[in-house]
Amino acid sequence: MQTTTKIAVLSGFIFLIPLNIYSIGGGLGSGIQWALVKYQCTTFGNTFFSVIQDIEYVLTGIIHGRSALSLVLWSAGSGILLGITILAALFMIEVKQEIRRLFGIITILVGFLYLLSCMFQYGPTLSGPAGFCIPIGVPLIWAIGLCIYSDFLRINKNKEIGENDDILIKEN
Repeated sequence: MQTTTKIAVLSGFIFLIPLNIYSIGGGLGSGIQWALVKYQCTTFGNTFFSVIQDIEYVLTGIIHGRSALSLVLWSAGSGILLGITILAALFMIEVKQEIRRLFGIITILVGFLYLLSCMFQYGPTLSGPAGFCIPIGVPLIWAIGLCIYSDFLRINKNKEIGENDDILIKEN
């Protein structure tokens, strides 16, 4: 598997894992958030929200203040992550080490954007009057970014061309 294919698969995997579990202040509700959607259970009902809806709420002024900044940061992180995944999928050729490392660094920074988004919404301790959150996926994003940066999942070139790596034992 080529390097860009691995980058695309790892970046795409981030879209499948839940990144944030949160509770809304005053016991009004709770939810689970992925990179592009969130599922929220409140006393008013259960709802799915997409990143596009979040941006629309911010642009129309329905959501403003710290919550709006939180949504903008989360949406920016998701947009950057989507861009990395698409670029890696489009290239599908061996990329230079510098570009792979750039993708890894950007993935790690996306994790920090998601964490910063949670901090703007819930405070620096991730708990406050607005509720609390547990950003369970952020450490995993950092680990995936580190794997992309360091090429941790590199396939041995000998294995690709079918050479045998058996150890020969000498008999006396």
